[in-house]
Amino acid sequence: MNKRSILLLCCAVVLLGIFLLAVLLVERNLTQKEQNIQATATVYVPTTAPLPTTDDSQPTQPTEPEVVTAPEFVITDKDGRTYGILNFKGNPTILCFWTAKAEKELDRMQEFYELYGDVANFVMLHMTSQEETKEEALAFLQEKDYTFPVYFDTLGSAVTAYKVTVSPTSYFMTSENVLTARAKGALDPAALPKVLESIGLSYTEE
Repeated sequence: MNKRSILLLCCAVVLLGIFLLAVLLVERNLTQKEQNIQATATVYVPTTAPLPTTDDSQPTQPTEPEVVTAPEFVITDKDGRTYGILNFKGNPTILCFWTAKAEKELDRMQEFYELYGDVANFVMLHMTSQEETKEEALAFLQEKDYTFPVYFDTLGSAVTAYKVTVSPTSYFMTSENVLTARAKGALDPAALPKVLESIGLSYTEE
């Protein structure tokens, strides 16, 4: 093997090593981001009081949760118009993934919409890529008196980005699209005041 062949072989080995390292770093970053989304979305109440310390004269500072921006998605309304997460920036947002079997939770979301619809975005997102078609969802909606805006995840990008496995699943985010809370299944009434406060809304009794 001549010097040129050896040099080319060495270059190929180095490039392969760099490629494998890049792949590992990308995979690690994606995994970390997914973990952060789930952890931060579940822990929605930041610490506001000083933490205990052995030195009473120097209390420690409150621990702030890591900021996690809501993942991007591509969704459509009933007329086929396309929306992304930035379309809902500027007001607090309640993002609810649903199917027809979540009727009880949709009734509750309708109550929320009547209370907060003028100050918050409601993204009632049908999980179209899962067990129901858009046509089935529209037929279900025709039987109801819902007035909240309805969207469709026909590509499954939102379900994938937010790792939704249960209907209903709701995410709460600030006007800057920062995730603060997640409700997997029905909303817990006891947690509701803190959840709404976390996105800048004052809790109002229905």
